[in-house]
Amino acid sequence: MSLRVRLIGAFVVVLASLAGLGAWNAWRLWEMGAVSNRIIADNFDSVVAAQQMMESLERERGAWATPEGRAAFAAALDRASHNITESGEQDIVNAIRTDFDGFTEARLGHLRERLDALVAINQAAMRRRSAEAATIARTTFASAIGLAALLTMAGIVLGVLLVRESKLEEVMRARQVLLDKVTQLHELDRMKSAFIANAAHELQTPLMSFQMGVHLLLENAANLSPRQLEVATICRDESTRLARLSTDLLDLSKIESGEAPPRLTTIPVETLIRQAVEPLRTQIEAHGLALLVDLAPGLPAVLADRAQIERVLTNLVTNAVRATKAGGRITVSAAAAAVGHVRFAVSDTGAGIPADYLGRIFEPFVQVPGVPAGAAGLGLSIAQRIIEAHGGRISVVSTPGSGSTFAFTLPAPSGS
Repeated sequence: MSLRVRLIGAFVVVLASLAGLGAWNAWRLWEMGAVSNRIIADNFDSVVAAQQMMESLERERGAWATPEGRAAFAAALDRASHNITESGEQDIVNAIRTDFDGFTEARLGHLRERLDALVAINQAAMRRRSAEAATIARTTFASAIGLAALLTMAGIVLGVLLVRESKLEEVMRARQVLLDKVTQLHELDRMKSAFIANAAHELQTPLMSFQMGVHLLLENAANLSPRQLEVATICRDESTRLARLSTDLLDLSKIESGEAPPRLTTIPVETLIRQAVEPLRTQIEAHGLALLVDLAPGLPAVLADRAQIERVLTNLVTNAVRATKAGGRITVSAAAAAVGHVRFAVSDTGAGIPADYLGRIFEPFVQVPGVPAGAAGLGLSIAQRIIEAHGGRISVVSTPGSGSTFAFTLPAPSGS
């Protein structure tokens, strides 16, 4: 058997081994992602629902029989009942529903205990699955290092042998292939590390317990000093912001994965804008700003998911309020665009966006410097994905010091 044949045979064995190891690592990374997705989709939603029920219970305890209080509690309870994933969770949800349906002051303690139990059972599952993801990450990282070492050794050995055969060009091609595979593995490892870091930072299960503790503390505000009350209130607001961030991350994940497609209905443009913007008028005017609504005549209706597009408009208007000083103006307008589309726009006379941020403004977690902080920088990213899911496009034009205009298009029904 010639040396060339032996080299080809050895190269085939190495490639087969690399393919097997690469497939194993890809499968382990996918499995780690699946475990993390289960934490978000299976358990975190139930924890958030339980927290919302607790907040509704505590906020409305002085007027629990009001329709608003019961509706808020019922909405969160319905969310929990549609997300049963753990053994015993159904019994807890049924008990909560029984106490809620026949609520009396005597059952308040029972409701709190059962809500605590609902949080505890899901937090235990989240800790267990987080441990599984950590184990998978460690083993995958170790295998990636081993694979990189194998690639390096294979490159060296094959290089020496092929140089002896005066096939330097073939050696360089094989070396490039090996280096590309190492680079791909390094990138997979970087993505895995970034995911674990973000998950560890944002999905801290003690947040739910912390929120409940703060709300219970504020229940007894009369026993707190002014400074203690101030600190407790700050803790409540910051924990609420973190909870909202977690919800935004979950929503973004669902939109990107296609789990929340738009439910399209035919909606008049004026109805869509008025219902989204008018509830914000009081807030806008309280900031010393003027709100104008400018609708071109004869606009066709649009195909849209009302709740999703109202969320986009609310986010754009809220961002405009934060960016505009008192005495400024915010204009929400709609006009005909390309054939079969309507263009919506939200303009302000605020600080504007620096040119180097315009290209990244729709990326997650990007925030414009100098603008008062709002959420975590996910609103525009979610808005972009919602508009694209509707078959439209969203864009921004801005001049620093003069204001910004965010515009998006929505399709009209065929024949409009």
